[in-house]
Amino acid sequence: MTKHEIEKIIKELKKASKNSGQPVWAALADDLDKSKRSRIAVNLSRINRLTEDGDTVLVPGKVLASGKIKHAITIAAYDFSDSAKEKILQANGTTKTYNELISESTNLKNIKLIK
Repeated sequence: MTKHEIEKIIKELKKASKNSGQPVWAALADDLDKSKRSRIAVNLSRINRLTEDGDTVLVPGKVLASGKIKHAITIAAYDFSDSAKEKILQANGTTKTYNELISESTNLKNIKLIK
């Protein structure tokens, strides 16, 4: 993603936070607004430990394939490694962009921001 695309996503996340009254979108925007070097990389093993079946996860960075996912979850992230996407799909989970999640999101009770 280019810097321009990131800036556009950040604006949309802040708008979603304001419109929905949910601070999770603003927190995600703040984490994405950091330099590329300080973006977060999260392994599947960490996501697996911190989630349950049916949860939705926001990652303000890249999802890496180290570890396994043992339940079906939805993950929205800045980027995914190819093998991480494959493992998520094998566990009957889904991967989404931030914009897809914003447009589909009606129930924010099970959304977790994982860093």
